[in-house]
Parts: sequence; C-alpha cells; structure tokens
Amino acid sequence: MSQYWNGEILAAPNLITVCVDESRASEISGRLYHCYSREPQSFENIVQLIRYMEEFYDNIRFPESSVVLREFRSEKQKIREKQEKVWSTVS
Repeated sequence: MSQYWNGEILAAPNLITVCVDESRASEISGRLYHCYSREPQSFENIVQLIRYMEEFYDNIRFPESSVVLREFRSEKQKIREKQEKVWSTVS
C-alpha cells in the first residue's frame, strides 16, 4: 500500500491515512490505515480515533514522547514488542 501525494511516494514510519465514512451532528466515523497492518482500524467517533492514534504512536515509538510517565512495574511487564511493517512503501 504505497501512499502518494501529488504523484510522489510518501514514506514515514508514522504516516497514517484517515478515511471519514460518515459525518453526523459534528461527529465523524470511519477507518484509519497505516503500513503496520493490512486491515483498517475502524472508529466510531473522534475520541476513539485519537485514542487509537495515541496507542499506535506509542507502539511504534515514533515520534518519541517528550514526557514518559514513571511506572512501578517489573521489567518483564514494561517491555512491549515493537510493531513491524506489513506493507511496503515502495511498489
């Protein structure tokens, strides 16, 4: 799934595409695409979209947080697996 803008390939680890399928009473719903999943992530409102985007960026660690909250858990619980791309940006 290559993403283009004005005929040029866009390549960035944090590049997402938001497709709005419906807009009602100032609320939107739709799908979010990125190169780390073959399936879109559906959202029913803007809050779900923002929360999914926050989790997505935390999982790929890009951009990195300017503030990291302190947690008091064991090291095993802290380690999260980094996501790997499933789509190539070059076709």
